Amino acid sequence: MVRPPTSILVWSPSGPLTAYPPACVAAAAAAPAPVAGAAAATCAGAAVAVAGPSADIGADVGADVGATTALAAPLPGFTVTGVGPFDAGAFSHPDITANTTAATATTTNAPPTTFAKVVTSILDPHPHDPLLQLCFMVYRIGARLMLHASPTLPARVRLTGARFWTADPMNPWAASVDIADGRITAVDAPPRPDLPTITLPATAVVTPGLIDAHIHLSLGGQTLNQLDLSTVHSRAEFESRIEHAARTLAPGRWLRAFGWNESHWGGERPTRAWLRGAGNTPCIAYRMDQHACVVNDAVLALIGAEPCPAGGEIVRDSTGAATGLLLEQAAWRLVNPRVPIPTVEDRRAALLATFQHCNSFGITAVGSMEYESDLRDTHEHLRTHTRAACTVRVIATILDREWPVDFAWGRAFANDELLAIAGWKSFIDGTLGSRTARMIAPYADDATNRGMLVEFAAEDPDRLRTWARTVIAHGFSPSVHAIGDEALRVALDAIAPEDHARIARFEHCQTMDDAELARMHGRIASMQPLHKADDARVAPARLGNDRMHTFFRFRDLLTAGARLAFGSDWPIVSCDPRLGIRAAVTGLDLDGTPCRTDQNLTVEECLRAYTSGAADALRAPALGRIAPGCHADFCVFTDDPFACHWADTLPRIMATIAAGAPVYGNIAP
Repeated sequence: MVRPPTSILVWSPSGPLTAYPPACVAAAAAAPAPVAGAAAATCAGAAVAVAGPSADIGADVGADVGATTALAAPLPGFTVTGVGPFDAGAFSHPDITANTTAATATTTNAPPTTFAKVVTSILDPHPHDPLLQLCFMVYRIGARLMLHASPTLPARVRLTGARFWTADPMNPWAASVDIADGRITAVDAPPRPDLPTITLPATAVVTPGLIDAHIHLSLGGQTLNQLDLSTVHSRAEFESRIEHAARTLAPGRWLRAFGWNESHWGGERPTRAWLRGAGNTPCIAYRMDQHACVVNDAVLALIGAEPCPAGGEIVRDSTGAATGLLLEQAAWRLVNPRVPIPTVEDRRAALLATFQHCNSFGITAVGSMEYESDLRDTHEHLRTHTRAACTVRVIATILDREWPVDFAWGRAFANDELLAIAGWKSFIDGTLGSRTARMIAPYADDATNRGMLVEFAAEDPDRLRTWARTVIAHGFSPSVHAIGDEALRVALDAIAPEDHARIARFEHCQTMDDAELARMHGRIASMQPLHKADDARVAPARLGNDRMHTFFRFRDLLTAGARLAFGSDWPIVSCDPRLGIRAAVTGLDLDGTPCRTDQNLTVEECLRAYTSGAADALRAPALGRIAPGCHADFCVFTDDPFACHWADTLPRIMATIAAGAPVYGNIAP
């Protein structure tokens, strides 16, 4: 994904590449040397290679490009390849298949033209005339990058020395892995003297690249520039941070904050009075689960007398006045549409920052919950224009859920190895912390409240089933947010009869009655173990001791034959998978108190949920395993995660490798 260019692929829609203007070849040959000490003859030699050994560079003659021609250059392995014809279907390459239609369309109403592609997993074909100017420009840039960039892996290499955990239950360990052009070509293959070898430390453990099966990349990127209240432990500290942020806020901007959790200071929920420090500046502060927010008077004035939507609540005091706290649909429909959207440039920059953030934790792929507008404006744009910086594979689930759902754009979307659409999402209920998760029996600490059903589940019992049937009929996976035990029952009642292939993802599954446990056989439980560590602090109060056995049933689900996929729900909690593994392996909450330790998992079971289990849930068979044909995505642990004492420490990450290239850390000798 970030490997500097090592080759140039040139093709034509009309046949073999011929008749390049000699002036173009001569200009390329006379171009400045790529680096100090390399003569201009380097480029001249490359031009000869492209034009053919017998061609006269200065004559007015054309040149055919051979199948594969090595450049006469001091950069071993830098090649130019010509192919054609394009339109007969004779050309096939996994990196550019998705662009064949676009490339053909570009030339429909124009004379036959040529295209060039740098084989560094950059998909976008660039029409250019004359072609060789582009080719040699790329060559010169590539040479500069290759000699001055951080060390990278060769296009073909063997990794050895460490222990490789493959995620294959039949053959869980390997001693070497061969990589070629971003894919795994062999595991534990016989010695090959011709293959470059990198020997890793013997104490290192390499796993498949970690996969976060449930994350919000675009939302998380935006929070990187918001006021973080997740560490606030008192009302005074809350108000102080709001006041300080308001003083430094640019004029005309909203003050946006996130991450507060009332359990940090005794349970009192914030009100608009807590936001007085913002003055007349519109201010909104989201609870850590994003299912509730508190706003100040300036925002309440914008809402006015608009009625509360179904599945939401405008919290009021004893006089009937709005406190400023809005729950579920009240927050999402009354407030969120009024919050100014960051500029598209800011959103793109934030998304690139999230890729680096994820890479630092060994993550190479995610199942991200995204709105169509974000996919269009940010994800798709970055894939096209800054593909080399897209170091996390994104398998998106669409959050747009107005009925009737428009699937046309999703069906026409050009899925590829970096960005794809897997499904659509709907919400059944809220969260345990906010007491909006829908429960079979009332909350132990709120005897008149069973939580709420939202969206399709609240509007019409048959609507949810129709939605799921339609999503599946269009070839996508339904994804449903279900935290309360009744919410999961409602979800299974609606979806199970339609989901014969068992591709639906039941997100969260934080509380589960025994009856639903049996129904989860073969179905996907997409869970976030770090949520257990957080909600375990309030679960006894919310559920009471008699229902604690329904809380985060990791072990019970595996025994029942369910398929576990792990994620984080970032930015709700950290996306560091190691924190999730710690929660699932130790059973400790964020305060260090054990909770439901009978449901603890082994390290291997956790890693499987973060690799092959997540890949299967996202319908991505080339991810999450170390096996021939899979993407060369790895997490290289400095310390052995299987020998780690998780309650006290976390294993360090030496490097993250995506498509055969280090995107975090370094393993080159």
